[in-house]
Amino acid sequence: MGIMKSVCVSMLTALVMVATAPLFADDTLEDAAASFALGHYEAAIGAGRTAGGIAGLTIACRAGLTLGGLVENGIGAVARLHDALGDCIAAHRTDPDNVVARVSLALAIGFEGKRLKRPSYAHAARRLIETGLERNGDSMLLHGALAGWHGEVSAAGALARMVLGARSSRAAHHFQQALALDGNNDLPLRYQYARFLARRGGDAETRQARALLETIIAQVPADHLERLLQDRARSLLQALDSGKKRRLSRALKSSGAFVGIEKHRDIAKADIDPDDFGA
Repeated sequence: MGIMKSVCVSMLTALVMVATAPLFADDTLEDAAASFALGHYEAAIGAGRTAGGIAGLTIACRAGLTLGGLVENGIGAVARLHDALGDCIAAHRTDPDNVVARVSLALAIGFEGKRLKRPSYAHAARRLIETGLERNGDSMLLHGALAGWHGEVSAAGALARMVLGARSSRAAHHFQQALALDGNNDLPLRYQYARFLARRGGDAETRQARALLETIIAQVPADHLERLLQDRARSLLQALDSGKKRRLSRALKSSGAFVGIEKHRDIAKADIDPDDFGA
């Protein structure tokens, strides 16, 4: 069916659309936070698990998704995803109202669904995000995640839109909601929005995407993850400036997370039932 091929390609960027200070306020988590910021994701996973609790487990979850989604590839990326799923589930169960843990779990489930090409996982990811918005309607992170969900599913084609109920117009709406709530010029949010605009391809959207990418590249990165996104922004801008549709299409595909993970459907699925999540 191919519905899950593109569902969560760019949603990993939503994972960092939240200020880190409240999450890392406990001094015992400083090592995990510092390791994450420096791109030492393996160390961040270990320190986060050792610290435990909602903050520690969420750091471990985020670090695992970043390592598997943006740094590693192939079978190694699948292993990272499955490990991260365990941390994400543990974090969410510790505090279901924690926005970062909720979005992290939604992303992890979505990525596994992308690999397996199973729409039930996309439904579960959407339920997690929408249920969070019912409780916290002014969350930039949740609006950004839902925008990414609608944008990626819509881009997967008419069948995906019909089966999963995605709408490009809803993506645009939630991006605007997220931007209105963003008081810190959030780089990952703007990166994700730039990809959405570049994919739409109209003259106005292309101009806006180019301006956003130029702004992203000019920013001083706050951490290693932002540097990774800046590298992808440069590639996207070059493809956009080339005026070649095929080059832009390739750049959009390669600029996401867990690229090519659907080639590894033969690996056993993670030990989860997506129907258990969404509330």
